[in-house]
This record gives sequence, structure tokens and C-alpha cells, in this order.
Amino acid sequence: MTVSIVPAALLELSDKNAVIKAQVPTALLLLAANITLLYFLMLH
Repeated sequence: MTVSIVPAALLELSDKNAVIKAQVPTALLLLAANITLLYFLMLH
């Protein structure tokens, strides 16, 4: 977890999980895209 804690400390963010929370929408979008690609490329 040091990878996420260090930027939060450097940016002086009050919430140590703010960096992770900011990445959640992008992560969900990429997850959905990967699942969709795997489904269509592997099963059709």
C-alpha cells in the first residue's frame, strides 16, 4: 500500500484513500471493457 500512501502524503491529501477513490471510475471502465473484449473474442 505504500504506492498509494506516498502520493497522498506528498499531495497533503486529508483522505489517504483519495488517490484510490479518484481511480475507481477509470478502473471500472477498463474492467468492463476487458470483460467485454474477452467475452466476444473468446466465445464468438
